[in-house]
Amino acid sequence: MYKGRSEVVLLLILTTRINFANAAAGEAKNIREFHILCNLVELCKKAPTNLAGSSLTDAAVQAIELINMSASTDEWQNQFPTLPNDGAEANQGCDKQPKPISCHENYEKWRTARTQLEQPANKEIKQTPAKGIQNTAYGRRVQTQIAAIAIEAQGIYVTYSKNTAPTLDDINNKLKVHFENALYGVQTRPLNGAAVDKWQASGTRTDDCKASKAGISLRGDLMCLCAQDDSLSQTMCGPSVTAAGGNWQTNTIAGQVNSMVSRCQSKAKPDVSSAYIRKALNDFTAALKSRAGSGADNVLLGTGHTNGNCGGQANVACVDYTQALVPKEDRRLNDIKWYTELDDAAEALDNYTAAMAEEKAAQTKIHKLKQEAERLFQTLKVQDPAAIQPISQLPRIDPLESKKKCEQFHNKSKECTENGCKWNGKTETAGTTGKEGTAGTNEGATATGCEKHFTDENGCKKMNEGKDKPVCGWKKGGEGDKDKDELRCRSSSFLVTNKFALSVVSAAFVALLF
Repeated sequence: MYKGRSEVVLLLILTTRINFANAAAGEAKNIREFHILCNLVELCKKAPTNLAGSSLTDAAVQAIELINMSASTDEWQNQFPTLPNDGAEANQGCDKQPKPISCHENYEKWRTARTQLEQPANKEIKQTPAKGIQNTAYGRRVQTQIAAIAIEAQGIYVTYSKNTAPTLDDINNKLKVHFENALYGVQTRPLNGAAVDKWQASGTRTDDCKASKAGISLRGDLMCLCAQDDSLSQTMCGPSVTAAGGNWQTNTIAGQVNSMVSRCQSKAKPDVSSAYIRKALNDFTAALKSRAGSGADNVLLGTGHTNGNCGGQANVACVDYTQALVPKEDRRLNDIKWYTELDDAAEALDNYTAAMAEEKAAQTKIHKLKQEAERLFQTLKVQDPAAIQPISQLPRIDPLESKKKCEQFHNKSKECTENGCKWNGKTETAGTTGKEGTAGTNEGATATGCEKHFTDENGCKKMNEGKDKPVCGWKKGGEGDKDKDELRCRSSSFLVTNKFALSVVSAAFVALLF
């Protein structure tokens, strides 16, 4: 395996040597520098147009606003008209104190939410709260929390819209501007057609490739690095890169450079990313050479003369960046114009990446706030249970009061029974009354036959023979009973009834405790 690789490498070396051996003397002296500039040129030609823009909408924020409006009281909601023609008085009376609600900066937002609440699609949200719960202390506490959530969500979205979204939406255009400026020179915008070359040959090659004219554009620097003229016949950037040129001043950049740029396509496959741009710029910086000798010291890209000039000789072509390497602005590394544009492009891509992360964070935060608002809103569906009446408030029956009340209906059968008292008379106009709630006591005795043995103890006991439960008992009576303090044959149902009543009251008391 290693032997095969060695043969391939040797073949490539021999092929390269043959190509350069067949080239004219001095050919390809600047081929490394040409590759470095080609990498930057191809990067600028690859300006993206499809990087994603902003995608976060205010739909979730509006949903929270609807919940906030529905959770509010009717008094608050009624301040916002829902018909299209209503609200003509908006912004009127804003010079008075207190100002009307229509003068508030959020009035239109609230009114929009109130109007949307009436739409059929939002019927469920509008009808969710239990009737009147918004006016309770609990309802107001929930509404306060939802209102705070709405404010926070709105704040997140406003910040996103102001700071993050523009970075995302402008990235493609921003990169296009930076790349065009780096390739052709800084353009006057808006463009009137295609970008134009800002560097042009205007003097000698030495003067046009140094000082303020060095670094104007990548195309201009390519011209200085590779172009042939009447003094330079060699192809300094490699075979077939340039054609024979004439007088330097009469050379047009478009014809010469377009040919060079077309050769770059096969020499670089750039990636539009901040890391790639900075790597390419670092490669450029590493290729610069310091020249010290007779005359001034220089920093060059390419092959210079021994006197530091970049032209006027048969085998000399370079760009003199000595002056352009001194920055004129804070935080800049130099004053090379195309370098600055590409540095800004890298920063724009870094900002774009950060903005994408900010958008994701904002989206996640707003989604969680919406879930929290919905959770709180669901609690407003729960109606408060009916209050259980305390035992202390149950009606209390005082036997003495009942007896006193019923005594006034002696000899008045109708009035007696209508007021809940027991009638003990033989006729409707002759008789006495018992206390409230005793009606039916003697009736029970009559129904069981115990009254036949009212004064006969033995006969009373015989009434229970053959019965599963005693029906008569030899006992004293209760309030309102005849001879209540004497032992008489009385119905046993009176005891059962009172025991049952006691058990009901006891059960009710236990239920109230739990």
